Amino acid sequence: MEKTTLKNYRRQVIQYFELEYSDKPLKQVLLGLRELYREKVRKVIRLHYRIEKPPADAAVYIMRVLRGPCKSLIVGQKEEREWAD
Repeated sequence: MEKTTLKNYRRQVIQYFELEYSDKPLKQVLLGLRELYREKVRKVIRLHYRIEKPPADAAVYIMRVLRGPCKSLIVGQKEEREWAD
């Protein structure tokens, strides 16, 4: 079986992230944050690629990294939580 290139793997991770966790493109989310978070996301993708984890796993980990600085990545998520309380 042929191994996916890092470039294709990164594309898959971003696609999973945007489908599952964010209404905004990952690039747009990262532009609003400090460089520290952009570097963390790059490291997560490279590490998961190197240890041959599925792209979905890397997307989950990126969500964990961004959970702190981004209160809500999905439009309306905060309002829905307040309604449920």
